[in-house]
Amino acid sequence: MRIILDRIDSDSQGNRIATFEVGDNMVSFGCQQVPKGFFDELIPNAIVECEIIDNEIVNPVILTEETLENEEKMKKRLHSLFKRKNK
Repeated sequence: MRIILDRIDSDSQGNRIATFEVGDNMVSFGCQQVPKGFFDELIPNAIVECEIIDNEIVNPVILTEETLENEEKMKKRLHSLFKRKNK
């Protein structure tokens, strides 16, 4: 399954929580629900190939190249929208 990082927040105790787009839903995972060190590897808008079992992320692989390509596409779209608006 592919999930996309939306944001990383902290709860009231300072524990990190990552919120991902999972299909049409937003799902949050705390540091107990992901492999150790996973939060440290995440990049903005990361696309992650993984399994979700019992509300835990299992065997995550961050698709760095695909993430960067997707980000570049979004920048180009945004740029073209602003360019069109200024005409």
